[in-house]
Amino acid sequence: MHYSTASKALDPSKARLVSAATRARVREVADSLGYRPHLPARGLRRGRTATIGVILADLGNPYIPPLVRGLRGVLELADLTPIVVETEVSAARLERVLESLAGQRVDGVIAACARTGDADRILEFDKNVAPVVLAVRRLPGSGL
Repeated sequence: MHYSTASKALDPSKARLVSAATRARVREVADSLGYRPHLPARGLRRGRTATIGVILADLGNPYIPPLVRGLRGVLELADLTPIVVETEVSAARLERVLESLAGQRVDGVIAACARTGDADRILEFDKNVAPVVLAVRRLPGSGL
C-alpha cells in the first residue's frame, strides 16, 4: 500500500477517497502502532491548527472557572482545542503570551484580560496574526 493511500484513509476530510475496507485496515494497523497525527504538520498543510488561545488575567478570579468551562464546551463543539494562559495582569507577560500564541499559529484568541494600555498590542495581533474576541472586558473604540 502506498503511503498516500494510508494518509488519505487517516484524514477525515479525504477518507471518502479510499474504500471502507482499506480505511478499516489502515486504521487497524495505525492503532496497533500507536499512530497519532502530527498536529503541527497538519496545521501547516491545512493552514489552520484548530487551536484557540484563551488569555486570562488572573486564574484566582472566581469568575474565571465558569468562563473557561463555557468556552471549553463551545470550542469542543467546533472541534477546537483551547490553549489557556494567564497574564497575571502584566503587560510584559501579555506580550510574551501573544508572541507564543503567534508562534503556535493559533486560529484565534479569546482575551479575557484586555486593558486600555494593552489595546495597541491586541489590535496588532488581531490585524496581523489571528482574530481576537474580547470576553469580560471591552476596549472602547477598538471594534473588537
